[in-house]
Amino acid sequence: MKKINPKKEINRKKPHVVWNHEADTGEYHFVFVGDRKQRKEDYTKMTGDIRKYGFIEIERDMTGRVENSPLKYILLTIRSDVEEKIVEECLTKRTKFRDRNLREKKIGRGGLLSVDVYVEDNYGSIDIKRFS
Repeated sequence: MKKINPKKEINRKKPHVVWNHEADTGEYHFVFVGDRKQRKEDYTKMTGDIRKYGFIEIERDMTGRVENSPLKYILLTIRSDVEEKIVEECLTKRTKFRDRNLREKKIGRGGLLSVDVYVEDNYGSIDIKRFS
């Protein structure tokens, strides 16, 4: 799968989902972008559908506003034993992108470049409040 440049290839002013799976940790990361109704529907439907196939543990769910757009986003990180292919099928029918850069990655001497930094760089600041 090719790498994408979210700032160039994704219209951040239209509803979409960006996701990735880190097989070594079992973590899935999602960014749901849309208006309030779209974000909530996508989040609720996907997490409910995944639960039908296995366990799901929500590790991170935060909201933020997309810069220069009326839309907002939900940043969601889950841990699950459900296969990647099934999770992808559980995603909404909205435009979806897989970006392998949406992951926790180590930099320098044990430093961590967080999923939060990816989202802030590509979408805008994260609100402190949790979504769920």
